Amino acid sequence: MPIWPSTLVIFTKSSVGSYANEGVRADVINKHAPIVNRKIVIRPNKPWYTDDIREAKKIQRSAEKKWRKTHLEVHRQAFVNARKNTNKLITAAKQIYTKNKISDSKSNPKELFRIVNGLIKHSKPGADLPQSNDNRELATKFADHFDNKIEHIRKELDNTNVSSVNNSSETCETSLRRTTEDEVKNNYQVYAQ
Repeated sequence: MPIWPSTLVIFTKSSVGSYANEGVRADVINKHAPIVNRKIVIRPNKPWYTDDIREAKKIQRSAEKKWRKTHLEVHRQAFVNARKNTNKLITAAKQIYTKNKISDSKSNPKELFRIVNGLIKHSKPGADLPQSNDNRELATKFADHFDNKIEHIRKELDNTNVSSVNNSSETCETSLRRTTEDEVKNNYQVYAQ
């Protein structure tokens, strides 16, 4: 039986063949040190990621390694400062990138709203709207919802003491009526233009 060196031996297909020729069986090597395939996902950098950020991250990682190795307070403080610097650079780069995207899309409202929605929430646009196959049914649900809301507000106002809320002798009358389908279409056409 051959004597194995004390250093780390990395087997490749060609080295397995050479050891097999020396009397070591390939099946024993494959049993104890099988060839492993790994998938490495290479993700492209974000558009705001700059060389300055890359350099700051290198400095941060080396400072962290030094601190974890020595456990000294001085090295921990150097790591914290490097991390703060990296975070400041990332924040500034993101702000500049977003400002440029917004200024570039000023003439395109659709793109501008897409950018703003991406900043506000991470869901797809329109994902928070109720789903319906029938637009008339959906419009009826919206109208009923707001009718019920108005009725509820009116009931609450009737139950409150108006004189304690408003001491003036002036009265204000308001009336709400149901909107017709033609009025909705006309208003939509005016705002769509």
